[in-house]
Amino acid sequence: MHKGILFSGFVLLLAGAQILPAFAQMSVPKIDPEIVSVRSGGAWVDTKSEGFYRFIVTRRGFDHVSNQLFVQWIVPGTGPEISLVVASVGIDEINEGGWYVFDLPSCAVPSVCSNIELEVTHTYSGEEKTITLRFPSVGQYVLDGEQET
Repeated sequence: MHKGILFSGFVLLLAGAQILPAFAQMSVPKIDPEIVSVRSGGAWVDTKSEGFYRFIVTRRGFDHVSNQLFVQWIVPGTGPEISLVVASVGIDEINEGGWYVFDLPSCAVPSVCSNIELEVTHTYSGEEKTITLRFPSVGQYVLDGEQET
């Protein structure tokens, strides 16, 4: 009986060894595995171009999980052209300043989305607050305020 189990295991091992090289040859896009949520929307305009925003929430940590928020300014592609990310910033006050958990932000005016509100919870204290951000120009943000909820 042990010989049968050993032989079956050996056959499975050989089959797995042949499958793995096939996966190694696959082209896999480089996407951060820590991304938990993405939302695109709103509209921005500057003197050179116009486009929409993309909000990306990532997760980090183990014992005390926290989130990070990134904002991208994107010019949409036309026809076969690929959309272009013209600016991408992390929100330092949220990403580095504290350990917060949150969902995607909500836009103050959904069709514009140049002002957002983010409901955050501090992972250690449990303190909840609303953070308001605005985007005055491409690649820039301003922290407009924080209110405890």
